Amino acid sequence: MFQVGARGPAIAHKKVLFYHRLMETSFVITAPGIIITTIGVLVAVMVGFEYFRLRDYRREFAALREELQTEMWRRERASQRLLASYGVADVDQRIALLEEAIRTDARVFNVHNALGYAWLEKGNAVAAIQAFNTAILHHPRAKEGYCDLAFAHLQNGAPELALQALRAAIKADPSTRADIAADARFVPLHADARFGRLIIPS
Repeated sequence: MFQVGARGPAIAHKKVLFYHRLMETSFVITAPGIIITTIGVLVAVMVGFEYFRLRDYRREFAALREELQTEMWRRERASQRLLASYGVADVDQRIALLEEAIRTDARVFNVHNALGYAWLEKGNAVAAIQAFNTAILHHPRAKEGYCDLAFAHLQNGAPELALQALRAAIKADPSTRADIAADARFVPLHADARFGRLIIPS
């Protein structure tokens, strides 16, 4: 009886050790699988994220390309209207062409200047001044808009404003001084000492 009873705890202890080792072995076997599965899930998530991000980039690029193509088309169409206006003798038809060009793309260089001169030809100095001011707004570094504005002010009987526009032209582009000195449009200002100081600064 004593020997049999002594073996009971020993067998139980062996069983506990067996199950414990079995669990350790199972963990050792399954742990790499869990790690590999986790890595696989993370990789799948990252790949999916990159896929959707690249898809968004492709969409944005396609939208940008379409926008640029549309802008180029509008710019070309407006430029064609501007060039066509130079060959039109009738001032009203010329104004209509130029206004159509502006509605298509108001940023085309010289379109507002051409419209301003058409308005001057029609005898509307106020509309011309507005057109030249818009030209300056779109191209503030271009001296042409300021000089054209100065001429329109002279036509409108405002030499003070003409001189102010010429100062702005020189500020935008100092080389304007030589242009102004040789420009026949500003002959009426030659007798004004302020005009002389613009041409030859002290």
